[in-house]
Amino acid sequence: MKDVNKQTEVLAEAVLFDHQLIQKITFDLVHINEGWDDVKHDYAYRNRSSYTAADIIDFFEQFKYYQVEWLLGSNKEEVKKKGVQYYRYHWETTDENGGTVRIFLDLPHQVTGEGIIVTVFKP
Repeated sequence: MKDVNKQTEVLAEAVLFDHQLIQKITFDLVHINEGWDDVKHDYAYRNRSSYTAADIIDFFEQFKYYQVEWLLGSNKEEVKKKGVQYYRYHWETTDENGGTVRIFLDLPHQVTGEGIIVTVFKP
């Protein structure tokens, strides 16, 4: 993700996610839609999807309607980015066409009320 392309959206209603109330989410639509090249450390420009900010919010807001048991080492792990500890969550859901979508989200160990959508992609 590039800071210049990050956007933060305040949710209409807070979502309970792994015992934390999340009031806003941050994401980089260019990263989500174009992918990331780990070698170049830049966007991959693969045109892998065409999600909008509303789509990303909809994916996250699904958690208003169901709960998941988050297990460290299974669907939750610890990561460190720029000196900050995060929990990284990953799950599968479906898009509006019924296709499988994988989502990765980071929550800082220090509760901030913000979730960071790292990426969304079709496997």
